[in-house]
Amino acid sequence: MSGLASVFSTQGGIIVGMFFLSIVFAMVFVFLLKKFPKCMVYSMIVLIYLVFIALIVLGIINSIWWMVITFAVTLLIMSCMLFCFRDKIRTGILLLQVTTTFMTERPSVIIAPLYPLIFSIIFFVFWIAAMVAELYWLSLKTQLAQTDSNVSTSK
Repeated sequence: MSGLASVFSTQGGIIVGMFFLSIVFAMVFVFLLKKFPKCMVYSMIVLIYLVFIALIVLGIINSIWWMVITFAVTLLIMSCMLFCFRDKIRTGILLLQVTTTFMTERPSVIIAPLYPLIFSIIFFVFWIAAMVAELYWLSLKTQLAQTDSNVSTSK
């Protein structure tokens, strides 16, 4: 076993667990957005600022000047955009509150995208299985050819 197969054989449970944990986090996020939309939006903006500042500090510590310049310019542009569109942010918060209310009242809206995901996974697994079967068949064919050549040279 090599490559991706060995990763899935050893880490498969973790990968599946993280998939379901991300679904739980998404549900908690929607619930928090419904209850505290203004707080969540402003918290995410502050978090993005903190990440950018941390990346700028990391760039300064490691003397990666292109990184410092890139994130400083991006932070400056983002600050200008937030200042210019501050009224639109308030409108967006109200729309977000209406959207999350709709999503919690109609859970089928949340579940509907899971159907294409499940079919995509089945499709992916089918083609991976077909590729593995083809590679196995080719290895058997190669072994058979080697066995035939060994038998014909020994005569």
